[in-house]
Amino acid sequence: DGDGTARGDSKPIYQMSSEPVKTGEEEDECLFCEFAQLFEFESATWKGRGKGNLRINRNLKDHRARLVMKGHNGLHLLLNANLWDGINFSKMEGTTHGLTFACVNHVRPSGQAKKEEAEKEEGKELTTYAVRFREKNAGEQLASFIECTKDCLAELKRENKKEEAGEGEAIPTEAAAAQEQV
Repeated sequence: DGDGTARGDSKPIYQMSSEPVKTGEEEDECLFCEFAQLFEFESATWKGRGKGNLRINRNLKDHRARLVMKGHNGLHLLLNANLWDGINFSKMEGTTHGLTFACVNHVRPSGQAKKEEAEKEEGKELTTYAVRFREKNAGEQLASFIECTKDCLAELKRENKKEEAGEGEAIPTEAAAAQEQV
């Protein structure tokens, strides 16, 4: 009416969906979570990519582990990288609470991304990243935890190969153990 008051018959501009949002982590368990800042080594310099919770997630079905980091608001994905037996973590130079590592980041480039970034994603090449934690011992905790996780994954892989060859039983998963108790 021009006087700035709301009318009673107004309708929302956008109707929000009542469906739950799928994050891709519904079948994962979180093994580690720590707030950190992510950097990417690009063009001979470190570039900040954002801050948020860096997590190690393990899939409950196939037991694959991955590093996942979302922005502190939880709305955008910064890092989604599989852990594998050969991944190496090194202490970040100049700080006691940071790590560097190389991985393939499976985060899709945005619509405005440069053509180079899209080609890099296509090629699935390794990129060097660094994470710096707030807590002074968090980097050491993450490095030791990842070594433990890699050992567990390697053991799981060996045992499952034995099962496939008919030489033994697969390592039971937490989900299978829970089902056995029911």
